[in-house]
Amino acid sequence: MTDRELLDECHLQLSMLLDDHVPIIAALRSRLAQYSELDEAIAAGDGTLHGAIDYWQSKAQSEWQGLTDEEVIDAANAAPFATMVTADDFIFVLGRAIEAKLREKNLG
Repeated sequence: MTDRELLDECHLQLSMLLDDHVPIIAALRSRLAQYSELDEAIAAGDGTLHGAIDYWQSKAQSEWQGLTDEEVIDAANAAPFATMVTADDFIFVLGRAIEAKLREKNLG
């Protein structure tokens, strides 16, 4: 049984026994996500660990893309403005919304 299969089985068994808020479940989910990212990078490269590293390096070095006016408006419309009280709150919430949109666009 591979590490990934073992982690999958442990996660399944523990999920059936324990509440989702138990730290071991969170740790297993984090570990599984790491394996998933590695699997995706290997598949996107040439099928080897070296290919995965090349894939990550090219992804990290790709040119950052900005947002169009429409994307900024979409981000602003999705921001939780109902919780704001001051102008500083508005700037902070809008800034975070735009930041999240940029991350989504550039990091996937």
